Parts: sequence; C-alpha cells; structure tokens
Amino acid sequence: MRKLSKLIIVSMISFTMISCTSTQKVDNQSGTATPAKTNTVKTDTKLETITFATWAGGGEYDELKAIADKVNAEKGIASGYEIEIMSIPADYYTKLQSVFAAKSSDIDIMWLSQEYTPAYAKLGGLQDITALAKGDSQVSFDSMYEGAKAAGVYEENIYGIPWIVNPVIVYYNKGLTDEAGYTNADYEKWAKGEWDVNEFFKIAKSMTKDLNGDGEFDQYGTYIWDWPPISQWLWNFGGGYIDESNNAIVNSKESVEGFNYLVKMFKEDASALPSAGASNNGMTSFFQSGKVGMILAGSSDGIEKDEQDFEIGYAVVPKGLSGQHQTFPWIGVTSLSAFSDVPQEKLYQAASDMSVEFFGWKVSSPIKGQEEKYKELNAKKANLPVEVIKKSLEIANPGNLLLYAEIGSIIWGGTDGTNGVQQQIYNATSENDYKKALESIDIQAATDQTQKAVESILK
Repeated sequence: MRKLSKLIIVSMISFTMISCTSTQKVDNQSGTATPAKTNTVKTDTKLETITFATWAGGGEYDELKAIADKVNAEKGIASGYEIEIMSIPADYYTKLQSVFAAKSSDIDIMWLSQEYTPAYAKLGGLQDITALAKGDSQVSFDSMYEGAKAAGVYEENIYGIPWIVNPVIVYYNKGLTDEAGYTNADYEKWAKGEWDVNEFFKIAKSMTKDLNGDGEFDQYGTYIWDWPPISQWLWNFGGGYIDESNNAIVNSKESVEGFNYLVKMFKEDASALPSAGASNNGMTSFFQSGKVGMILAGSSDGIEKDEQDFEIGYAVVPKGLSGQHQTFPWIGVTSLSAFSDVPQEKLYQAASDMSVEFFGWKVSSPIKGQEEKYKELNAKKANLPVEVIKKSLEIANPGNLLLYAEIGSIIWGGTDGTNGVQQQIYNATSENDYKKALESIDIQAATDQTQKAVESILK
C-alpha cells in the first residue's frame, strides 16, 4: 500500500503540472502499448475504433481479448464500434499518466482501481457518465452492492462502472484451529461474521507457540503487515482516518483505541507475527508453511495451492467491539477518458457491453445475487462458503477514495521528516526486542502528530 500511495501522489502531481493544450497521439516510446487487433466479422458499416487500456497480461490478456472479440461480433457491429485491447502489464499507471498528461486520444476506455477514479475525475481526466448509467438497462447501479457502487462515484456523479470486487476475508488453517480446540460450531459462527476482534485475537493467541522450546515463538496466530490497510482495524473501533464530513479523526478516542489494540496484539497477546519476522517472507508463504494460523486477504487472492497441505477455513472479518462491521475491498472500475474523440454514447455502450461480460468472468461481481458464480469460476475456492462472499460484499467499505493515497502515505511516512503512527509501530516491531521498542511509543502523541499532517491536506 505504501508504494501504491507514493505512485498515486506522483501521478497526481504530474497530471496537474504537465499541460498540453492540443490533443496529440502518444507512441510506444511515451509509455503506451500497441493495441491488439480483435477478430471481428467483416462489414461494410464503418466502425468506430475504441482502444481499451488494461493491465491484463499473459493468460488474463488472452481471456480479455476473447471477451472483446465476442462483444465486437455480437454487439459491436450493430452499435458501430470495434474494441481493441491495449495491454500495459507493467507500470500501468505511470504509462497511463503520460497519456493523460498529453491529453492524448490514444486511450478511450480504461481500467482503474478504486483510488484512481475520484482522483482522475476531480482533475478532469474522466467523463461524467451519470445520465447514461442511470438509463442503462443491462448494467444496473441500483443492483450493485453499496461499497462497490461507491468506487465509481465522485461527488454524487458516476465516473466509472465497477466490474470486480475483492473484499478482505479471513483465511484460517483448520488443522491449527482444530488443535486449539475449536469446532464446527465455531467455524459456522465465524463464517457468518458472528465474532469480534477480541475473539479473533484470543484465537490467534491460542495458536502462537514456541514449538522447539528455545524461548522464541515459531508459530503465530495471525499476520497484519502490510495488508489489509490499517484502517480495517480502526473502523472496527469506530475510528479511522477521516469521517464522512471530511474531518480528520486519526487522534480520536476511537482511533487511538484501535492503534493501542494493535500494539497490545504484539506486546501483550503475542498473537501477531512482528515485522522483524515478516520482512523476508510474504503473508501467503507464512500461511502456507503453517507458521501463521490466520490471515486477512482478498476473497479472490491466490492463497490456495494446487495441492493443499491442510484444509483452509474461510470467515467474514470480525466485528468491532461496539458492533461496527466493515471490510476493505479492492475494486476494479471501467472509466471513459475525457480526451477520447469517440462520441460518448458509443463509448459508454462499449464499456457497458464489456462490463456485462466481466460480471461472468471475474469474481466477485458487484451485482447482487451473483454470488453462486464465485465457485463456478474459481475451482480452488470450492470450499469457500457463499455466505462468506455475500456478507463480505454487504459490509465492504472502500473508505474515502479521493484522499486514500495521500492519507495512507501520511499514516505510514508522516511529514516533515517524521514517521506516521503506523510506521512507528511497524519500526518498533522490526526490532529484536520489539516489546521494549513498543513501550517507547506514545500512541496519543503519535496520533496527534499524524492528525496535524492529515488536517493540512484537508484544508
């Protein structure tokens, strides 16, 4: 998340500083990839070429191109368009930014992740599609989950069609939870989201062990670096970074409680793997090796192996202590470039037609009632209960998307040469004697300092 935050900030600065009054074409040397020709049926009707930029590469690109071919043949000819897929699998946003900065018409439609949609909309890079979206009979925003729908909206206007939602859920090692004394009755409760953070960390603590008797823990209950965003935990205490009125709440009583709980998790409960042990290996590898009993990851993430060494259980993230229940989702959005020279109605029709196909291609769909498709489309998720997907989509909250990058950077990196509160916790758990290092952190002072930095970007 930290690297992504920095990239977004650089992109936004570039977008606002580089000006070009004339629309110009951008060749491969400026960072875009050559779009692939699709296989369409020959026709005497003049078709409008629509370039669709994506980060898809490899097998995903082949699947996407097949979808474009299908849409072109079945709907494109009748609607007067032909979609060409532009694949930019590396440095996608950097290359996309060069096209925006040049106000180039080389890209007509593009994929964006949730944090880019409002940022680019505010800067005038995306088309407002509100009227067309509200009149769309095949892609109904009213049928979408609220969290998913929010990813395409900026200041109550629609700037993108959400097409995939990947909410954070809990994965757990059933061998380790069985060994710790938990039963199917517990697993059924977790799958419904009927547990809270206290229970989650109690379970994690029960799986934290010194297996070889050397005085050091070899197995931990959970892992929280670097995903999901720390706001996931703050929400569950009623806190966060900013509230619905755009006021900073980093140092609120509820947020401070959330940060203190994270410190307690390392210092007292010893239920989470400290960053000192996590630095050289990823979350998935620790989970797959049995070194960590529970992780939080996206429902569509490739956590499962082809030959799984243990049974994986799945659960909705735990509730907060005051009953708050939210989970962070990654959301993909399809948007229209403000610099395209294709008529908006035709451009939107192409985006809508592709979105319909996307809903049956990737999981999870933002459309309510399509949860059963999840396991049909992903064989490795055969044991993932549909109720976990449905409930997670219902409580998905993408947060304040416009300031996601800037605030995330401050929470980590701070400002004026100081570290943000989350970075201070992370650095402390990187120390060999991390418990002592954590004791030196004054969470209230750290959040007060971070609060001022967040307030400075809200002015």
